[in-house]
Amino acid sequence: MPRIRSRRQPFPAPVGEGARRVNASGSIIERLNNASDNENYPYEFSQCTDEVNRYDKDNDLDITFTGRQIELATGHTMVGGDDIRFNNRYLSGFHRVGTHNSGMTLLVPSISSVALTTLARSNPTRPQVSVPNFIYELKDLPGMIRDIGNLKRQLQNTRKKGIQQVTAKNSASHLLSYQMGWAPLIGDLRKLLDFQAHVDKSMRNLQGLYNNGGLQRRVRLPEWKATTHEVRFSSLFMESGIHTGIRCRSEAVSTIERWGTVRWYPAGLPDPRFSSKDMAGLARDIAFGVHRPTIKQLWDAIPWTWLIGWFSNADDFMQAHSNTIPLTHSTPCVMTKIETRISYERADSQDWLKGGRGVVGYSTKQRRTNSGSLSATIPFLNRRQLSILGALAIQRKR
Repeated sequence: MPRIRSRRQPFPAPVGEGARRVNASGSIIERLNNASDNENYPYEFSQCTDEVNRYDKDNDLDITFTGRQIELATGHTMVGGDDIRFNNRYLSGFHRVGTHNSGMTLLVPSISSVALTTLARSNPTRPQVSVPNFIYELKDLPGMIRDIGNLKRQLQNTRKKGIQQVTAKNSASHLLSYQMGWAPLIGDLRKLLDFQAHVDKSMRNLQGLYNNGGLQRRVRLPEWKATTHEVRFSSLFMESGIHTGIRCRSEAVSTIERWGTVRWYPAGLPDPRFSSKDMAGLARDIAFGVHRPTIKQLWDAIPWTWLIGWFSNADDFMQAHSNTIPLTHSTPCVMTKIETRISYERADSQDWLKGGRGVVGYSTKQRRTNSGSLSATIPFLNRRQLSILGALAIQRKR
């Protein structure tokens, strides 16, 4: 029967005498490095929580780690007749539980979105270039060529007559012709020229599916990573009671990253008469999208679906469920890793005290299983997308 297991492993802080203040009247105030400090705020601490005795699927997992690198405070001074001594004091200002900068998970796509993209990007039957869509889009080639001729004539008239012939609307039309026509066409031609590498990749995927009992795939994307910086305290009091003039500036840098993994399996073994030549032919057809028509190819042929793809993960949904050979897959696992480095630098003028600065590292690692789902978002559009939307808006003006 499955059960939740949690393991904790603290590493105590170094032992020192602490701090002492002896008043002129003889009364003593002490702040010692005691056992509770070591237990509650150890130099290093790790905890792992997972599920055991479950063999039919992947389990959730949580790992937390805190590590401190502290320069213990040592020094001696006299203040108003009071004798103040620090001897390897673990300053109380470091007695803080590690936390990440706020809003980190909002900077990357959601777990369900990452799971769906993982399925789409790792699908072994995903074509490198869709030849049917490439041929279908060649119908726009005559208009694209005419657009180049129009641009050439406008530039020639501008030089001869000295009158600006390239208007804002003409510029918008030329930009759309390049971004929506020529750029994708040139990209597909490059992929077609490198056809052997794509066929070899598809061949390796098929061999892994049928010969190794399935494919383990990991998907990592640059847009699934983000970093933030914030000032936690500009002047943090590090020790109360003994000396209130010890202060630190505290800053934190947090980094988050998500990635996904999934296993693909063949729904059935190929026909025993399926030769290596047949396998190579299937790999070629898959690489160029000519094995069987898929819902993703039909979707790409519909006008304006690219705009829907900007504001939703509809493209990933279509690709994840477009299998040209019978396949099954495990439930995707989405990993989230957040690392935070909190620095403490002295921000006072107490030259008699040495140490009292340090760094606290705090990291959390999480694994969650998720099947992925359709979602709509308001994304951060890049320059290319903004230029296309701007060109469309200019063309709509009369």
